[in-house]
Amino acid sequence: MISLNGYFNDTLLPVSEIRLPVNDLLIFRGLGVFDYMRTYNRKVFLFEEHITRLFASADRMGLHHHWLFSQISQKIQNLADQSPLPESAFRVILTGGMGSHSLEPGPANLIILTEEVHPYPAIAYDKGINAKLCHYDRYRPDAKSITYSQAVLELAEAKKDGFSEVLYHNGNEISEGTTCNFFGIKDGTLITAEDGILKGTRRNFILSFAEKYCKVEMRSVQLDELSHLDEAFVTSTTREILPVTGIDHISIGNGKPGDLTQKLHSAYRSFLTV
Repeated sequence: MISLNGYFNDTLLPVSEIRLPVNDLLIFRGLGVFDYMRTYNRKVFLFEEHITRLFASADRMGLHHHWLFSQISQKIQNLADQSPLPESAFRVILTGGMGSHSLEPGPANLIILTEEVHPYPAIAYDKGINAKLCHYDRYRPDAKSITYSQAVLELAEAKKDGFSEVLYHNGNEISEGTTCNFFGIKDGTLITAEDGILKGTRRNFILSFAEKYCKVEMRSVQLDELSHLDEAFVTSTTREILPVTGIDHISIGNGKPGDLTQKLHSAYRSFLTV
């Protein structure tokens, strides 16, 4: 078994030896935030965007910490340099800590874990995936909080029913997926939610170049639009741009990954070889 290292605050340890105090509010109350990033060619992609979002999430959730961008950057770079993996992923967590009682945050603990990258299989990109709809409004969706119990439970149920992903909606429109952003394509226009979501680093990056290939509308896809979509896909650090060819047994377009989805993914991949 490959031994991977991580950090607990300023202490470098094997990941298997990292321990969190049992009274930390991450354990007591599920209070904490995290971010997840991966390397290409052993360099973390969109590193600054990930750490900026981590700090913004901590502010949004009222966490107290003293960590500087440069300190976390140095720790992750050290882990990347020494990683025995060809490519690595890093999970950076800021916990709720413990104040004077169990409903008061204290100084946050910092945990950084080195993990293996688990890419989606090629067949998922060749044929696309099916997604299940779920009525759910996340609490403070603009923060990447550690609370993902709904995603874990709903995704497990969806997989029993033969689906690969869950898409959240509020009864009228789709917001996002369990750990991904959602895009629809209709009449050559790319559509994605602007509000009430966690704005993924991949989502933002794709939007930075998408207008070279199509029109872009910053709005949510309506549920009654699903049968009229030509294409759809989800984005995340591990998924990159993953085609969605069916939603709740509704076929998207011709039921195959669309041309624009594939063009955007090819463009995305071209940035990784620079």
